Amino acid sequence: MGELIHGRRERGVNRPAPRGRGPQTAVGAGRAPEGDRWEGTVIEFVEMAPLLGRSDAGFADAVSDDGLVRRRKTDPNAYFRRRVGFRASEDQILVAVQEQPLAPRANGTMGVTGPYGPATTTTYRPHGPVGRRLGKVAIDLHVRAEASAGAAATTGATEKPSRAHERALSQLAFLPEPVRRSVMGRAPAPEHFIAEAVRLNRGSITPTHRVSALRLDGREAIVVVGSLLHGATHWQVEQRTYAFAEQPALDAPASRPQLGR
Repeated sequence: MGELIHGRRERGVNRPAPRGRGPQTAVGAGRAPEGDRWEGTVIEFVEMAPLLGRSDAGFADAVSDDGLVRRRKTDPNAYFRRRVGFRASEDQILVAVQEQPLAPRANGTMGVTGPYGPATTTTYRPHGPVGRRLGKVAIDLHVRAEASAGAAATTGATEKPSRAHERALSQLAFLPEPVRRSVMGRAPAPEHFIAEAVRLNRGSITPTHRVSALRLDGREAIVVVGSLLHGATHWQVEQRTYAFAEQPALDAPASRPQLGR
């Protein structure tokens, strides 16, 4: 499946164009913002979970799809695709999941047969204080140089990532390698791995690029937000880490106002 086109709005924000699949490093292949066409559609968390999205103020959120076609275990003839969004705040992380039905076409491709269904949301609350780090991290100079030369930038030995994580890795790749390593060093078997890169100030000669990422399992999570001003040599990065003592509470559908209660 390709990029989603649901929820298109003219808001001066773009996602990078799709990338081809291929081997990447464990922390993701380096990627320079100026080396991409920013023409994809941005979907906000509030579009997935309207009431939750308006009622909870977070410092980071993102919505992404992994581009995979799935088959239901209970019905081998039922296909769907999934998108996942998160919103992180000081005292919790909200994760919303939506599914959209698909069906095979005569030409062998998959076609949408209905809208996304109501979101199922899960609230993850940390046990103890949330770790917080702020700072500036230098861009990967070799990535920028190689991108300017039209070459693919990689670091370290390559390995084939999980198909479900390929898109997240491709978005995370805009961040400097030390930040990518911090993200990949948490939640080794993630239940959710989401990363979304956007370009702000569309049409401006001085755009800002922002990457928001979540990597989460039942024991811990890391959330990273990085911003790069046009022409800057350092990313502004905020990182928060969460430890969970218990299994999260489940809320469904997202239209309910309860936040995990």
